[in-house]
Amino acid sequence: MEWHEYEVMFRLEEDYWWYLGLRDIVFRYLNPFIGGNTSAMVLDAGSGTGKMLEMCKGCRAYGLEFSEHAFPFLKMRGLGNLVRSSVCRIPFRDQAFHCVVSLDVLYHAGVENDAEALGEIHRVLKSDGLLILNLPAFEFLRSEHDLAVHTHRRYQTGELRRKLESAGFSVEMISYRNTIIFPIAALVRLMKRANPRKGPAHGIKSDLNRLPSWMNKALYHILILENTLLRRGLTFPFGLSVFCIARARIL
Repeated sequence: MEWHEYEVMFRLEEDYWWYLGLRDIVFRYLNPFIGGNTSAMVLDAGSGTGKMLEMCKGCRAYGLEFSEHAFPFLKMRGLGNLVRSSVCRIPFRDQAFHCVVSLDVLYHAGVENDAEALGEIHRVLKSDGLLILNLPAFEFLRSEHDLAVHTHRRYQTGELRRKLESAGFSVEMISYRNTIIFPIAALVRLMKRANPRKGPAHGIKSDLNRLPSWMNKALYHILILENTLLRRGLTFPFGLSVFCIARARIL
C-alpha cells in the first residue's frame, strides 16, 4: 500500500461506512464464537492501522502486521501484543489461536503466495478454530484504487473456496458482499479505467474519501441490511468483496 494511504485509513476507519460495515459483520460471527471466553486467543492477521485489533475486547487479541508504515499508527492507538511479520510466516506456535481474522490482506502484492498464507493461518489455528476472511472481488473491477493499495489479486467465491479447502479448511459460509451498491460502484470504476486521470499532479489515490454525513450513513445502513441477511443464511451472487467463514480441520 502507498505510504500515504495508511494515514487516510487511520483518519477514516473510525466512522467510514466501509469499515463500520465490515467490522459489524465480523463481530456478528466473532462474538458468538468467543462467547465470553476471556482466555480466547484471537489473531488479527494484517492489522493495518489497528482499529479492528483495538475493538477486540474480552479476549486475548494479537496483531500481525508487515508494513513499517503501519506501525506509527498502531503506536498512536497504544496497542500492544503486536509482531511485525508476513502472513506467510506467522511467528506463533501450531494451534495457538481459537480464531484468526484477516481483512483485505491476502490480495496484497506483499503476500507472495496466498495458498502459503492460508496454510500458515491453518497451522496456527486450533482444531475447529474459526477463520474470518474478507477480500476484494472480481478482476474486472481493478482500477486506480488497486494501484494505490498494491492489489495483486482479486477473488471469486469458487476460487477462494478451493484454496481454503486445499489448505485444510471447511467452508461454513462464503458470499459476496457490498452487493446493493455493486452496479453503481462497478460502473464508476469501469468509467475511471476507461478515462484515467493524467499528469503527475494527480498521483495515485485509492477510493477512500470522506463523504457527506448523509451519504456515509445511507451506505452504512445498506451494509447493515446486507449483514443481517448474510447472518440469516442468505448469500449474494456478486458484490465488491468476498466474505468467508471457515473452520480449521486438524487431522
